[in-house]
Amino acid sequence: MNRPCEIAPTIARLLPGNWRFHQIESQRASEHRPGAVIQNDDRTALRIFLNQCWRDDKRLTISGPVPGQHTRYPQERRITVAASRSAEAIAGDINRRFLPGYLKACEAGEKFAEGRNAVERDKELKFSLLKRYLPEMRENRSSRLSHRCRFGQIDLSYDRERVHIDGQLPFDLFIAFLASLPEDDLKQDREGG
Repeated sequence: MNRPCEIAPTIARLLPGNWRFHQIESQRASEHRPGAVIQNDDRTALRIFLNQCWRDDKRLTISGPVPGQHTRYPQERRITVAASRSAEAIAGDINRRFLPGYLKACEAGEKFAEGRNAVERDKELKFSLLKRYLPEMRENRSSRLSHRCRFGQIDLSYDRERVHIDGQLPFDLFIAFLASLPEDDLKQDREGG
């Protein structure tokens, strides 16, 4: 058995909250450095990885993924400890040096992810409204960053605040769209707002 897996159950028991050692079975385990995962049962996104250091076999790396971040192991969310120390001492280091910053980063990451999800929901709502008038419209999904779509002879590019329309659409369709806008929006446009 490897050192991280030997000490992980004890560390999980000593950490505050509902942590447990999570055994991961892998057919390719021999290709990886010895490691273990401690998972929080109350918040499944919270996981702590215990791995042997790549540069020094006498040390363990303690790290964890932060929800909403693209990089899995940001530098400030990682500590190293001596592998020869007791599980109790390593648990104390995790509790004192790793968990406070990690939990703050996870809360911020979850809020960021919620905001990103709200933006996506808002975008989908706006597209569903457009599709009411232009059912043949298809969003360009080749790139998440493109922010373009095409329907018929019309190209539409957009960001959160503006839309640029290039092409032609039937006059009746344009009038139907304007007629569907609330009177306050039309008044604001006429006043230059």
